[in-house]
Amino acid sequence: MIRILTSTMGLGTYVPALLLADYLKGRQKECQVQVIESYLGDEKLNKFLMNKEQYHQSFKVARLGHKLAEKKLSGLLEASEEAAVINEWDSEPAEAFLVMSGNWLDVLLRYLQFGRIEADSVYMIHMDVGTTPSWFRFANLTVFPHLRVYDEDGVNYRFEYPELEKKDLFEDEAEEKPWIYLHGGGWGMGTYRECGQKLKESLPYRVRTTIHHMDEADFLEGWEYYLMDPEWRPWNSENGCLYPSIYRVCDAHRKIKIPNEHHQGMYSLYQNSCAIISKAGGGTLMDSLITATPLVFIDPIAKHEEENQKLWVKLGLGIRLEDWEKENYSLAVLKKLYENILDYRRKIPGIGESVLAGMTTEEYRENYADV
Repeated sequence: MIRILTSTMGLGTYVPALLLADYLKGRQKECQVQVIESYLGDEKLNKFLMNKEQYHQSFKVARLGHKLAEKKLSGLLEASEEAAVINEWDSEPAEAFLVMSGNWLDVLLRYLQFGRIEADSVYMIHMDVGTTPSWFRFANLTVFPHLRVYDEDGVNYRFEYPELEKKDLFEDEAEEKPWIYLHGGGWGMGTYRECGQKLKESLPYRVRTTIHHMDEADFLEGWEYYLMDPEWRPWNSENGCLYPSIYRVCDAHRKIKIPNEHHQGMYSLYQNSCAIISKAGGGTLMDSLITATPLVFIDPIAKHEEENQKLWVKLGLGIRLEDWEKENYSLAVLKKLYENILDYRRKIPGIGESVLAGMTTEEYRENYADV
């Protein structure tokens, strides 16, 4: 069995973990996704949810929270919580651990110390160019091999999801204005709502946007609103809904649930959009490649997002919002970025395929694993 260890503290590591698990299961590999929140007590979960809401409401608080998280010196799990994890792992041994959140490394290092696993059966999978808060204490850890999805030079791996293309979205003679998708990542952080207020008069596109509370919908003409279900709790085993729960908001009192198994609901919305306006989270970069959607960047929350943004602009796959504004929000600019994405992603190996090769081939580990 393969265990994929992730967290919902960032959907940019959670959703990729689900996509990776889907691929591995399709290759007849038994696979289990574990979120670290499943082992936290009520006090920690309540604090997590409180921070999530505060970060959504305030860009300044979100930035400060990321800086403080980088300085954290202790692990997330208490001794009793670590013991529960270890007992579960002992009861059903795994051939490999794919780690997508650094919050798991304390218990993994303890498990290694106990002699329950081999170091080369653990892969640390990084979803950002720079170091995110959960990995900060382990930035120089070399005991486990690293797989870096992105680095400052390019994209090293893609996630094996059926790649999507767009049809007739970049034609100037289209009868209706094309769509743009505006969001602030899984937690709805950053300046995207302020940007929405600024752009509602000047942007020559229709806009779809994610909201996190029903009262955030202004019901502007030419806008559609999609609610990230505030009651969604993927760490609750009784929830039954692994992928984010999304609703199309019809009016102030009515919403319709969108099927989002395997993330196809959100990806269909991105597929039918000419661009995503957002900050440069690692999961958003992945969405850009899978759906062939250019990224238009708003202010980053943290250093790793700034580095992600620099990479995407350098590769010609995205543009800063202020630079696009100087181009009068040109559709031709987006079309060129779209064509660049189609060309670039053809060259990228799949991460699931690479992981499986690394599990069976020592040569792969020696030459490619420690990127």
